[in-house]
Amino acid sequence: MLAYFNTLASEDAELLAWQFLLLANDLRKQRYPNACYLSLDAKNRPTVVQRKDDTPTCLWHEADGHWCRSSQIPAVAAAMFDLYLPLLARKDAPHYVVAHLGQSIDSRIATSSGDGFFVTGEENRRHLHCLRALSDAVIIGGATVIADDPQLTTRAVAGDHAVRVVLDPRAQLDLSFGLFIDAQARTVLLHQSSAKLDQRAMKSGPVLPSGEQQVERWIVPNSDAGINPEQVVNLLASRGLRRLFVEGGGVTVSRFFEAAVLDRLHVAVAPLLVGEGTAALQLGGVEKMINAHRPPHALYSMGNDVLWDFDVSGCQDVDSGSSAVQDPTKSCLAPTVRLK
Repeated sequence: MLAYFNTLASEDAELLAWQFLLLANDLRKQRYPNACYLSLDAKNRPTVVQRKDDTPTCLWHEADGHWCRSSQIPAVAAAMFDLYLPLLARKDAPHYVVAHLGQSIDSRIATSSGDGFFVTGEENRRHLHCLRALSDAVIIGGATVIADDPQLTTRAVAGDHAVRVVLDPRAQLDLSFGLFIDAQARTVLLHQSSAKLDQRAMKSGPVLPSGEQQVERWIVPNSDAGINPEQVVNLLASRGLRRLFVEGGGVTVSRFFEAAVLDRLHVAVAPLLVGEGTAALQLGGVEKMINAHRPPHALYSMGNDVLWDFDVSGCQDVDSGSSAVQDPTKSCLAPTVRLK
């Protein structure tokens, strides 16, 4: 049956690979038994099968949490599995966090006037929708809501909308922005315990088809440094939102990186030179180059853009007395996706 995969044009093979990924994501949400096998049915649709020697499988999930993919599939499908399967691995893990930034060659995500539409091309923007569809929640900072009024829905690909989580420490955002009133998906506002909420309903917005109100307000402990990323991750995981996508902006992604709660960092570099503007990653520096982060990585072409897929699960905060040297030849895909 896998021979059918190789008869498809690239666009159709990519679509079929995405259908496999959506099925794998559904199995993750259902807490399916550790070992499962995905192949094509008689109508060439992805399905779960009992593994048999005479039944070739496209993907399978092993008891140790690793995904394996067949080597007998088109390159475009193999690339999609290598890029997205890490988000679905290790069902027993308490959480998994991926972040993404789209930047120019000179590391800008917006101009000095705040214009960020659009840094990267259509292929990378579609990638964002794929990440949303495979995540339980997508996280942004309040400044991104004000600057972009984003929808954060899954429109460019098939798949469910993620819960939209907005970091609003002092409860300063009003509910006039689209993601609070569009009746498309749940939106959670995260406030610090010191926020003045006397005049604000804890639940508001339109009622969704599920019967839930669109907007909820959740509280995290107060901190002088703003909302603590580790507390955010733990709170969301405790409420069943374990696969998290930090979409922006640059300050929010940087804070999650420096808090060492990211497992994956995607940086899409577009062939643009912006000059003065909003910086992408904004991290504390190191005194010596040997102490710089050198995370394992893989590269993917997305139209004219290049996506760097970094495995940052081993990156920790760096100070002058520690070394963050890692083997740059190590594949970031090996711990989570296997080829057989």
